[in-house]
Amino acid sequence: MKITNRIFFIASIIFGGLTIISIFFIHSDIASIFLGISLLFGGLDEVNLLKGMDSEETNRGSKTGGIIAIVAGLFIIIAYIVRFLS
Repeated sequence: MKITNRIFFIASIIFGGLTIISIFFIHSDIASIFLGISLLFGGLDEVNLLKGMDSEETNRGSKTGGIIAIVAGLFIIIAYIVRFLS
């Protein structure tokens, strides 16, 4: 397993940790942005991981979950950036 294949997983873990740290020590709005970024990278990791699988049923269901995580992450990021700008 190469490190380039796991970059989305590592980024998801890092931003998840930043989310937990920022909940307690920084403002909760920043924690929400970190949560969105963590969801985005987690979804990208799931979709990237499933490219190599052969099972169509497993691939379709899990890829849908990955896409939903990506969309939710983008929605959270965009919503809080708009909130900061207004």
